[in-house]
Amino acid sequence: QLFQGDEEIECGCTFIRNASNQTYISSSVEYNFLEPIAYTSKDFKAVFYFSDEEKGNIKITLPFSLKNEVAEEKIFTANRTIDVNGQKFTITQIRRSPLKVALDIELAKDNTMQILALDDVAVMTESGERRDSIINGISKGGNIRDGKFTLYLQSNYFDDPASLTVMIGAVHAVPKGEDFVEVDFSTKEILTKPTYFNEDLSAAQQSVSVKINKDNKGKFLMFSDAIKEDGTPLEFKGVTISRDEQYVVETTQFEDYTGKAKIYLNYYTNPIGNNIEVTIPLQ
Repeated sequence: QLFQGDEEIECGCTFIRNASNQTYISSSVEYNFLEPIAYTSKDFKAVFYFSDEEKGNIKITLPFSLKNEVAEEKIFTANRTIDVNGQKFTITQIRRSPLKVALDIELAKDNTMQILALDDVAVMTESGERRDSIINGISKGGNIRDGKFTLYLQSNYFDDPASLTVMIGAVHAVPKGEDFVEVDFSTKEILTKPTYFNEDLSAAQQSVSVKINKDNKGKFLMFSDAIKEDGTPLEFKGVTISRDEQYVVETTQFEDYTGKAKIYLNYYTNPIGNNIEVTIPLQ
């Protein structure tokens, strides 16, 4: 939880732990906000909850205050529509802050394919200075299936380029209506899957596993969003990845549930366009 004064702030949180041994552990927490923060108070409080086998539930509160003035976000209207083999999306805004560059994107409602991901996104200034996607932290905000989402890149806030060139390595999409698998958790069966889905897929109690050949250059977290038979969300609990000499196995865990569910593809390697560049003026 994160509080500004006494008010809790709605946000997403990424926790990264680095542990080289059992005596020293370093970690970092990144908070991400859908709306800009109004800095009416510079006093904040982060609250963490832990579970310990011996001590039980532990609550740690860390108050902190901002000492310096907060740099104002620079917002530029872009409204550049990109057509990739008939599938369109629009970069509506570019927002620049000291921590990140945000690309706000909207998908065309009449697209016949569900765009799943934009790979290897970067921005470059006229001088050739390049900023890539954020690696250790949140790199995407929003839900792409809602038609609006944000990609976060490394910041070049303290430069003032006349334009930015947005570079997209690949756009991945699959046919609408064929972007999910159906699972019966009571029988641990895969009921349906898309015709193009060639990977080995299996169901277990509260989890779905996909076996991916190591030669596949795609990314992981293939599944996350799911809905139950009654249309309510099936809660995503986490993902584990195991490897052998030939395969990578990604296992996605969900909440306890014994019925049927529709599990949507979060990522699938199916590029409909590659090496796209568009230059957007910032003046």
